[in-house]
Amino acid sequence: MTRLGLCGLMIAILLNSGPSSWAAPQQLFSMPRIGLSEFIAKIRQDLLRQPLDPQVRIRIAQNMTQASFSGEQLVVSTPGITLGRAGEALDSVDVTCRDGKILMVLRQGSAKIPLSTQSPLTFESSKSQGKLSMSASGLFREKLTLHPTQSGCDLINTLDLEKYLIGLVNAEFSTQWNEEAVGAQVIAARTYALFRVQEASLDSDRYFDLESTVKDQVYPGAGKEDDVAQRSVERTRSWILSASQTGVVSPVQAFYHSTCAGMTQTPQKVWGPSRSSAGNKVPVRCSFCANSPQIRWEVELTLNEVEAALKQAEALKQVSSNSQNQSGKFVGIRVLERDINGRVSRVAGQWMVNGRVRETPVLATAFRDGIGSQRLKSTIFEWQLIRRPSAPGGMSYLVSGRGYGHGVGMCQWGAKTMGEKGFSMASILKHYYPSAILTRIR
Repeated sequence: MTRLGLCGLMIAILLNSGPSSWAAPQQLFSMPRIGLSEFIAKIRQDLLRQPLDPQVRIRIAQNMTQASFSGEQLVVSTPGITLGRAGEALDSVDVTCRDGKILMVLRQGSAKIPLSTQSPLTFESSKSQGKLSMSASGLFREKLTLHPTQSGCDLINTLDLEKYLIGLVNAEFSTQWNEEAVGAQVIAARTYALFRVQEASLDSDRYFDLESTVKDQVYPGAGKEDDVAQRSVERTRSWILSASQTGVVSPVQAFYHSTCAGMTQTPQKVWGPSRSSAGNKVPVRCSFCANSPQIRWEVELTLNEVEAALKQAEALKQVSSNSQNQSGKFVGIRVLERDINGRVSRVAGQWMVNGRVRETPVLATAFRDGIGSQRLKSTIFEWQLIRRPSAPGGMSYLVSGRGYGHGVGMCQWGAKTMGEKGFSMASILKHYYPSAILTRIR
C-alpha cells in the first residue's frame, strides 16, 4: 500500500492525466468441492478459530449523501493509496456521494485538495485507541468505510467484536442494571452478532454484517461507553449461546426485546417458518416484566395510517400464500390469529372490490413495521374504531397494547428483575433460551 502526504498526492495527480478514479484490485480464489453442509460447518469452525476479538462490520448509515469526517491523526485510504502519513495527518474530509462516486475535499491546514473515487473510501486514526468523528453522529472506533451506491453511500464501521459490545451496552440496555442481568444480555448480544457474521460470510458481495438499528442491535458508536460496560464485556469474554449440531459449536440467533408482557414467542410464529428456532424452540412464560414502563400502552391510528401499513406489508410480500393483491377501497382490518398470550400473528386488511369485501392477510410484524415499531410497540393489541371528526374519514383506531418488541428470546425487563431477585447470569440465559447451551468458544 502506497502512503502519500498531500504534497506527494498533488505530484501524483499532475503525473496522471486520466480521470480521478481509483480502481480496486481483483481477488481470485478457488472453492473446494465439498457439500454445502460441510462448507457451512467449515466456515463456522474457521470463524471461531479467528483471533480472540473477531472483526464485525456495522452499517451506520445507508444512502447518505453528505458528511464530514475528522479524527485523531486522520488517515484516509482507498485501494492502492493512503493519504495522511505520519506527521502529515489530515484535519478533516468533506464528502459528497452521488451517482456511484465519492467526491471529497481533503483539508490539511490551509490546503484543500478535491478528489473523487468510485472505490470504497476508508477513514482510520493512526493514533493508538484514536477515535473518528462523522458530522453530528458521534464517535467511532477503528475504521469507517464509505461504499458508493447509486443512491449515495453506505457507511460501515469495522471494529473488534468486544469493542462493539462495549458501545452497545448502554444503547440496548443499561449498566445501571444488576450485574448478572447485564452479563446475560452481553452474552446474548455477542451470540447474535456472531450468528450474523457467519450468515454474512456466506455472501461474498455483502460488505456489512449487522445494522446499527433495531433491525439488528442498536449501536451508536463509542459515545455511550463507560467503565461498567467494559467490565461487563470483559467478564463474559468468549461466552456465547450455542446449538449442538453434529458436534459443531454454532451460535444461535439470540434474539431479545424489551418487554414480553407474560410470554415470549418463537421466531417462526413472529417472522414465518424460514427463521431458525435454535435456542428459541418453545415460548417461555415470564412473570418478571410487570414493572416495565412499557407493560401497557395506547396509541391512536388514523384510517390512512392503517391502510398504508397494510399496503406496505403486502408490497413487501409479507403475506400468506392465499392472499390476493387488492386495489379496492379500504374498509377495515381484523385479527386472523393470536397466541395464548394475546400476541397477534396475522391480520387481514379488508377491501371493497366490486361490491364484495375481500381480505388480504399479512404478518402482524410486517403491519407493525408499517406503522412504526415505536408507535405500535408490540403485536399484543386490541383496537376499537372511534369517532374522531378531525381525522380523515371522521374515524380512527384506538389501539391498546401490552409489551414492547417482537417477543422472541430474552425479555430484557424480565432479565433485569431476575438479576435483582438473585438469579445468576447462567440461570437467566437458561430461562429465556432453554434449548441453547452456554459455551466458551476459546
